This record gives sequence, structure tokens and C-alpha cells, in this order.
Amino acid sequence: MRRPIAALALDFTRTTILSLFLAPLAVATTFAQQLPASDSLAKVLTAIATEAVTAQSSVRATGDIDGSLRNTKHGGAFRPALESRLAEIALRRTSLVAKGLVYKNPRTTLTASDAKIQADRATLRGVETTSLDQVEGGTELPPFKYVSQHAFEFRNASGSWQLTADSVVNAEGSGLRGQGGPIKWPRASTQRSLTPTRPVRTHPPTAIRYDEDTGPFHFASVGVAPKRRFATLDPNAIVIYANNYWYPYNSSYRDFETSGIRGGDCTNFVSQALKAGGWTEVDGYYTDDRFWWYGIATQTYTWVNAHKWNIFTANRPRGSGAPSVWDLEPGDILQLDFEGDGEIDHSMIVVSKPNGVPHLNYHTQPTWGRSLEDILASWPDAWYYAVWLDYTFQ
Repeated sequence: MRRPIAALALDFTRTTILSLFLAPLAVATTFAQQLPASDSLAKVLTAIATEAVTAQSSVRATGDIDGSLRNTKHGGAFRPALESRLAEIALRRTSLVAKGLVYKNPRTTLTASDAKIQADRATLRGVETTSLDQVEGGTELPPFKYVSQHAFEFRNASGSWQLTADSVVNAEGSGLRGQGGPIKWPRASTQRSLTPTRPVRTHPPTAIRYDEDTGPFHFASVGVAPKRRFATLDPNAIVIYANNYWYPYNSSYRDFETSGIRGGDCTNFVSQALKAGGWTEVDGYYTDDRFWWYGIATQTYTWVNAHKWNIFTANRPRGSGAPSVWDLEPGDILQLDFEGDGEIDHSMIVVSKPNGVPHLNYHTQPTWGRSLEDILASWPDAWYYAVWLDYTFQ
């Protein structure tokens, strides 16, 4: 049953509240009285920034910092600012090679814009697109790809422009926080399970459940089995959507990463893919964790917030917690709590599992085909929540 007229009207009256929840966020570093840089200076800054991001992807593939900088024109202009980051990338590369994952043939471009200058300081924005061939377990796999939004800062030191900062604006986990609540499922192990068993639900548990026949604000009593529709999930449709819209984003939906709306787009992307895979919307008040829908002017918190999506999925229920991150299959969801503080920050979609290793797509930052090995190496201290989605759900 769809939302009644009164509920639909809320889509429009909620815009005031929505402006508080998803207020525009200025992401560019600004200085007073900044002026557009001249074309010649913009070209110099762009050349430095392009070599900086290219060097990072090169080290990701080779592990050789000096070799990656040897043929650059502006290596001295950016190396001091990126020395520790390049060392970290090289160290992680060594760890991944030991696990059987090797990146090769990096291809990086940078589309720069918005170069500004004030006295001896300058800023530049840029969108990096990188693709790396990957070999895992001796098998050649499709490339690993990602798109990063950068904010570069420069300083003129004695007539020479130097990079002082390279910030990734759309880094993973850059969405809204402070939307917590109790998590039902335990954390997933990062060790491989010996005998994982995927549960199969054939009927709904007896609990407080949404009554499809009486509207979005009515709930059946505890112990009363409500009338509910059953539907079937198509994991292949989830994977197809995730591969089609990892980048560029589906313009039919609001973009919570690049449009200035606060929040990050990772769980919005997951919700879109799940709807494409057969998830039906559950109507009700948009701040309530028991509902999940996307409307003309707003959407439920559970649609866009990683933590609240987890609460909805566990309590409806439409899934269960897998014992290990390695147990996930294509179409399943992996979530991360980067700080280990009990609040989930990020959501990703498993799109393939070559040689038993899940590979994932996600938004914020848009990423395609990233190996679970790389994810675990990048965030070794994060808490992981592995979500087995029910193939039959309500």
C-alpha cells in the first residue's frame, strides 16, 4: 500500500526539517578576497596536482616511491607534503602483495577547476579518475577503479609554488554522524569462517510489525501476525545496478556526495540497488527506523544513513548478520564503523567473489571492484558488519 495523500503531503512540508538534516555543506577551503588564478598559474598548479595524484596511484601499483617520482617535473613541489602518505601506500602495497593481490598499470587523470589565489597562497579543486589492473591469487581480474574529489592547497615559497595539502573531499565515511541507536547484529569477524551457514527464513517472526492494510502509522499488537506481502530478492539485479551506477551516479536520485547536500551517498546507493533488486518500500514517518522509502522531496533516514539502514534491515527483518566478512556473496552488504565507536559509517555492495574473495562497489568515494583484502588492509582497526540479505523478505 502506498502512502496516503496526507502522508504524501508530508513530502513537501518536510522540506523545512530536511534543510536542517541535509543542509548544504561548504566543502572548499576558502580565504578572504580570493581571486581566480591566471591561466598560466592555474596550469602550473594543475600540473603539480596531477603529478601528485599520479604518483600516489603509481606507488599503489609499484611500491617504489623514488621510482614513481623520478620522471616527474614537479616532484620536489609535492613530495614533502605527501611523504608520509606515499610511505603508507607503499607499506599497504607490501601487505597486499603478501596476500596475493597485485595492482598493475595505473591510469590516472585529473580534471582541475576553481583555481584561486590570495597573495602567496592558492587553492585548486580536482576530480581524479584512476584505474588499476589487478591480479589476485594469480588470476587476472577486471580493473579496480575509483573517482576522488581533491582539494589542493599551495604556498609560494621564494617564488616557487609548493603543495601543502591534498585532501580527499569525498573520502569513505564522510557522511552524517550522530544518528545512532542499538545495533542488533554482532560485529563480523575478519577471519575466514570454516562452515558458514546462511539462514533461510520461510515465515515472519512474531513481533511488532507493520500492517500493510491500515496505513503508515498503524502497528499490529505484539504476538499478532499482521497481513504482510512477501517478495523475492534478486541479487543479480542488485549487482547489475551497482555496476551500472557506481559512476556516474543515477540522476533519477538525489546525490548526497557532490550536490552540496550533507551526508555522503554510500547508503543512498545501497538503497537504490536494493530497490532495483526487489526491495519494496515501507511507508511511514521519515525519521522512524521501522520505515524505508524515497519520496519527491525527502526520504527516510534509513534510506540514506548507514547506521539506521542497519537497524531497519535487522528489525524488519530483511537480513541477518554473517559471522565473517568472507561469507558475503554477490548482492550482500558490508558495513564499516571506522572509529569502532558503535556507530556505522559506511555501506558497500558485494558485486563479485573471484577465488572466494568478495569485491565491492560503493559511493563516497565512487569505487568499482575493490577487493576485500584491500579494504581490510586500509582499515584494519574498523568494526565490520556483514549483512546476509534475505532472498525472501517482507
